[in-house]
Amino acid sequence: MLVHAIEILLVLCILLTAWFVGYVIYRLVTDES
Repeated sequence: MLVHAIEILLVLCILLTAWFVGYVIYRLVTDES
């Protein structure tokens, strides 16, 4: 049960990090052009 909860939190953290990185890259690209 605890391991499953940790896996869910880990996936959420990865998704949030991926979204943040993608957002930053998008802002950098749109700002340069």
